[in-house]
Amino acid sequence: MVVGVMTSGCVESTVRDAADRGYVVSLVSDACAARTAEMQEKTLIALGGLYAHLMTTKEVLGALESAQQTRDADQVPTR
Repeated sequence: MVVGVMTSGCVESTVRDAADRGYVVSLVSDACAARTAEMQEKTLIALGGLYAHLMTTKEVLGALESAQQTRDADQVPTR
């Protein structure tokens, strides 16, 4: 998961590099920022789908909670 400042700079470079190296990248769209809303939107459009799966912080927290519940269920001892 990628978050950060300067979506159209550092974040974009990180996402593209990771995707080019074969990583499955999730970009947390509301946990990064650009100088303007227009720059933010254009960069998210450019990265979404091709280089990264776009997620919100709410979606990330939900996925983490679901994974924890699954992990907890798998650890219940059986008799």
